[in-house]
Amino acid sequence: MKLPGLARVDAAAFYNVNDKLRMQFNIENLFDEDYYACAHSNNNLLPGSPRAVRLG
Repeated sequence: MKLPGLARVDAAAFYNVNDKLRMQFNIENLFDEDYYACAHSNNNLLPGSPRAVRLG
């Protein structure tokens, strides 16, 4: 099986609080698009992850 092309948009922002502390905000799959990450045959498709947000 041939999967269609895709472009997943991710975003990140960083903020240096002080010399020892940095905050980070990440969003994966910003537009929450449905896609298949890979295919191992015609019936074994691995869907891509939905939007994920992380703060660290």
